[in-house]
Amino acid sequence: PKGVLVEHRSVVNLIVAQRAAFGISGEDNVLQASDISFDASVEQVFIALTSGARLTMIDKAVLLEAEKLEAFIDDYRITHVHLVPGILAMLPVKKYTYLKRVIAGGDTCPKDLAEKWSVHHQFYNEYGPTETTVTSIMHQYDPAKEQQSFVPVGRPLPNTIVYILKNDRLAPAGVIGEICIGGDCLARGYLNRPGYTEAAFVLNPFKEGERMYRTGDLGRWLADGTIEFTGRKDNQVKIRGYRIEPEEIEEVLRQYPSVVSGIVTVKNNAQGGKELVAYITGSSVFSASEIKTYLGRLLPAYMIPAHIVQLDVLPLTPTGKINRKALPDPDRSGVSEGVEYIAPRNAIEKKVTTIWQELLGREKVGISDHFFDLGGHSILAMKLQLIMRKESGIHIKIQDLYNHPTIEGLLSAVATRTHAGSRIIQLSSRVAEQKKNCYFIPPVLGNAILFKPLAAALQDSCNCYGIQYRGLEREVAEEPLYGSILEAAMDMSRQVLAHHSKGEMVIIGYSMGAAIAFEMAKILEPALNNLQLILVDRGVVPVTHPDNISVSKEADWLMSKYKALIGVEIGDEAALRKFLVNNIELLNRYEPTGKINNKIYTFISAGNKSVTAMDAWNAFTNGGIIPQFIQGDHWEALTDINFRFFENAINTERPNK
Repeated sequence: PKGVLVEHRSVVNLIVAQRAAFGISGEDNVLQASDISFDASVEQVFIALTSGARLTMIDKAVLLEAEKLEAFIDDYRITHVHLVPGILAMLPVKKYTYLKRVIAGGDTCPKDLAEKWSVHHQFYNEYGPTETTVTSIMHQYDPAKEQQSFVPVGRPLPNTIVYILKNDRLAPAGVIGEICIGGDCLARGYLNRPGYTEAAFVLNPFKEGERMYRTGDLGRWLADGTIEFTGRKDNQVKIRGYRIEPEEIEEVLRQYPSVVSGIVTVKNNAQGGKELVAYITGSSVFSASEIKTYLGRLLPAYMIPAHIVQLDVLPLTPTGKINRKALPDPDRSGVSEGVEYIAPRNAIEKKVTTIWQELLGREKVGISDHFFDLGGHSILAMKLQLIMRKESGIHIKIQDLYNHPTIEGLLSAVATRTHAGSRIIQLSSRVAEQKKNCYFIPPVLGNAILFKPLAAALQDSCNCYGIQYRGLEREVAEEPLYGSILEAAMDMSRQVLAHHSKGEMVIIGYSMGAAIAFEMAKILEPALNNLQLILVDRGVVPVTHPDNISVSKEADWLMSKYKALIGVEIGDEAALRKFLVNNIELLNRYEPTGKINNKIYTFISAGNKSVTAMDAWNAFTNGGIIPQFIQGDHWEALTDINFRFFENAINTERPNK
C-alpha cells in the first residue's frame, strides 16, 4: 500500500540465494499461491522461471479449501509450496508424493506446525518485510537439532546484514531489540513519500554511506547465531504487565454488528493506574456487557476494555484524522452494562456499594453489577479484600469474588460459606470441557491470583485454576498453617482430585510452589493417565537449618513486596508475617525424595542464579527434564514476556504417563 520501490538487483540477490538454498532445478514445480499484489509472489514466480522449473497457478477457492488443496498438490505434482502458517495449519499433513519442501512465511510459525511438516518434507521458516525484498532471514527446521520452544526465523540471506538494536546500540545475544536490516536487499524507499522513506530508511551507523531499514519488529539473537522474532514495537501499550496493541482490539471491535467505527486508547483511572477504553459509533444503542462478552470470545481477558463509550461521531483533527487527545474521559458509567440496576437494600449492601464505586471509579454501582465487567481485575480484587475488611468488617476470600462477582452474590457467599470449602479459584474467564485443566501452585505469598495474567494468555489452551494456600485467609481460625511441604501437597492434591473430572492435567508450580507441585505429582500420578509438570524458577534446594534472623528479614522484604503490589496497607500485618515466616521455614526444611515417571519441564529465568539446581530435578524423574530458559528475572517469570514459553510447552508436548 505504501508503494515500495524494489530494485531488480535486490530481487536477483533474493532469487540467487534461494535457488541455492532450496536446490531449485528444472525438475521442480512451484506453486504460485500468492497474488501478484502480495510480495511473496515475486519469490515464487522468479525462483521458478529463472530455473527452468514449472510455475503452477491455483484458484483462490481451491487454495482456501483443505481437501481441494491437498488433491491439487498431488494431482499437479507440486514440489515446492510457500504458504502462510494459517493455510499450512489447515492442510492435511502427510507424505505427499512429489512434494520436496514446504516454506512458511508472512506470520509467526508455531513449533508444532514445523514439527509435523518436517517429518515428511524439508521445512523452512522465512521472515522479511517488503522493504527488504520479501525474505531477508530464513531457517531450515531440523527437529533433531531444535532446542527452543519456538521456531527461529533463522539467519540472514547472503549480502544481507541484520542488526538487533536496543536503545540504538547493538544488543547482545538473548536481549530483545528492534530488527534493522541492511545490504543488497534494501529497497529504494516509498513511491512519492519522502517523509516515510526518510523515517524508515535511515543511515547505517555501522557502515558509513549505507542505509538500513528499521522494521519496527522485535527480535533477539540466539546462542547458535539464529534470530527469534518476538513481535511488534509500534503502538504497544503496557497495562498491568501486559503489552497490548490497541489495533488488534479495534479490528475485532469493528466486526461487531452495527459498529461503524471503533477506537481503543489508554486512560488513567481513579486509582492512578491505566486502563483500556473503547470508543464506538454506530446505528444502534449498544450494551457494554454484550460487547465485552463478544470480545471475550475472541480476545484474552486482559485485552477487554474496562469501559465502552458510545459517541455520535469520533473527534477529528483539521486534517481529518482521528483526534485521540480529544476523546472524552469515560464518565464511569459508559455504555449500559445490560444489567438492570438494583439499588442496595440495606446498610451492609449500601456500604459495600460505596466501596465498589470508589475502588472502581464508578458513579453508580448496583448489587447485581459484575465486578470484572465494571473494570475490576486481579490487583483490584486484592485491594477490595483488604478495604472491605478494614472499612466494613467483612472478610471475603479471593475465591469468593471470582466465583460470586456481584455484591449480592458475594455477600450471600460470605454469609453461607463453610470453612471446609474448596480453595480452588477459576482464573480463566471461560472454560470448556474439552480443554485440559491447568492448576497453578503459588509462591511463598500463597495467593494464586498472581497467575491471572498468565491464565488469561493460556485460556485458549486450557482451563486455568489457582489453589490458595491454607491459612492465607487469616481471619479463618479453623485453617491452620501447613506443617510441611508434603502436608501442603496432600491438601492441594485432595482438592484437585475433587475438582478435576477427566482429561489431561497440567500442574505449574512457581518458586516455592514448584516444591509443592513436585510432591503433588508424586501423589496424583498413579490416579491420572495424563499429567504434565512444569516447575518454574525453583531448584532442588538442599536441607538447611532455618536462621531466625535471615527468615525474619526475608519475611519483612516479602511484606514490603506485597504492599507495593497492591498499593494499600495490609490489614493484619502480624498474621500475614506469621504466614510468610511459616512458609519460608517449610521451604528451608524441604528436601525432595523419590521419583515421578513423567517428564519435568524446568523453566529457568535469565536472572536466576540457580540453573544447576534446576538441572538437579533430573534425579527425581524417570522421564528426564526439558529445560527452558525464559526471559527477565525471577519476578518477571509470570509476565507477558514469557507467556509464549508456557503456551508452547502446554500445546506442543503431550505428557507421557
